[in-house]
Amino acid sequence: MKQKETEEKRKQHEEKLKIAKEKFDEVLLQKKIEYEEKQRKNEEKRKLFELDVERKKEEAKKKAEIHELNLQRVLEENKKIEEEKKRMLIMRAELAEERRRELEIIAEQQRQKKIQEEHEREEKRKQIKANMENMAKEKVDVLLHQIAEDEERIAKIQKERENELRIKHNMEIINKIDKLENVRRMAKVKDYEKERLEERLLAASEKAEKIK
Repeated sequence: MKQKETEEKRKQHEEKLKIAKEKFDEVLLQKKIEYEEKQRKNEEKRKLFELDVERKKEEAKKKAEIHELNLQRVLEENKKIEEEKKRMLIMRAELAEERRRELEIIAEQQRQKKIQEEHEREEKRKQIKANMENMAKEKVDVLLHQIAEDEERIAKIQKERENELRIKHNMEIINKIDKLENVRRMAKVKDYEKERLEERLLAASEKAEKIK
């Protein structure tokens, strides 16, 4: 009788162990499912985070490329404007030189005409030699003086234009240097902001890993 009770207790104990094991297995299975679901969600978050980082990097790259293209376009336009200014200055200088040559030709024609007139009136000039020689000398002096003044005025204009061109060229170089310096400063600021963003993203990622 006692042996039968012991056997009954053993069976009850085994039954309890079996039930406890089944419950434990169910809890363990549920924990496993929850853990796997959590891992899946974390993996999805990680992938979304990586995609967002890549997208932002790509956007920053595109903005940098657009900025570079705009800068290149501005530099090319400035170069065209500078070349056009140089062309206009050269054309003006050529026109001034042409005008100077025309004045020289006119002066020479006038001189030749005077000589011809002098020759034709040689007989008359003999009669009033002294007066006519003085008058001719005065006229030649005046003409030569006018020619000298014209040449001096043209040389002064050319010199002033050359000075203006040199000043404009120097100012354009200074402006270009300032623009390039501003571009470099902007690029440094953007690089710094980009590094700070990557640091924050990396810190957030590390924090997420620690939470896991």
